[in-house]
Amino acid sequence: MFEQWVCVENDNLTRVRAGLLKCRMPQQYRTNEGPTGGWGETWLTHADDQDMVRPNKYLKDCLDVVGSQLHQRGDIPGAARAALLHRHLFRGETDGGLFRTTHALKEALGEKNYYFSGVDRLGEIMDAAIAGRAAAP
Repeated sequence: MFEQWVCVENDNLTRVRAGLLKCRMPQQYRTNEGPTGGWGETWLTHADDQDMVRPNKYLKDCLDVVGSQLHQRGDIPGAARAALLHRHLFRGETDGGLFRTTHALKEALGEKNYYFSGVDRLGEIMDAAIAGRAAAP
């Protein structure tokens, strides 16, 4: 019983350490009994810039590591998605572990202008598709 509650608390503490303003809890429970029924979550719905500093720091590291591993495993589309989000959130910073993906996108899209030109072009194509207009090649 105690171990169940320690696991729930450890999950929530992991979120706190990552700066995620969210916790998970059972919807129903009784003292000295395990959780029954479903689970509920609560989080800060309107985070300001300061609230986003710690989660973004962890997300940046996660995007670097996961994106580079996706590239290493041959999942270039997945790595490209990580590179797009990294570029969107951390525009003024280098891309760490995503350098191979950044280079591959630049080559694949025939971009030669600057280091991030492939990622930026892919972002433009995506933005155009979302806006409902055709993207010029």
